[in-house]
Amino acid sequence: MPKPPNPDDCAVGRRIYAARKRKGMSQDEATRALALPSGTMSRIERGVRSVPAPLLGRIADLFDADLSYLVTGIAGRSEITPAERNLIRRVRKLSPERQISLYRVSETMEVRA
Repeated sequence: MPKPPNPDDCAVGRRIYAARKRKGMSQDEATRALALPSGTMSRIERGVRSVPAPLLGRIADLFDADLSYLVTGIAGRSEITPAERNLIRRVRKLSPERQISLYRVSETMEVRA
């Protein structure tokens, strides 16, 4: 007989579900975007599966959600806005050479401000 889900895992799962819905993604889309095995997102959202910290961070990034809120239910004091998170994601996709070029452009913009 399977043991009942952990209440903390259920609470985290509900918050992940809500974040996914706010983002307008289906479970299948989220599963593919996170490169998870089929059915994993469903098990996470139902609280049947605990979420390892690295995966929780990826989920928060994908859904533009506050990691602290997903874990605790209490919004964190993150100083990074959703727009800044989006910019960070875009920069991470650039080659190292292009990241350096972008950094130099930002330095020039800062000096002129």
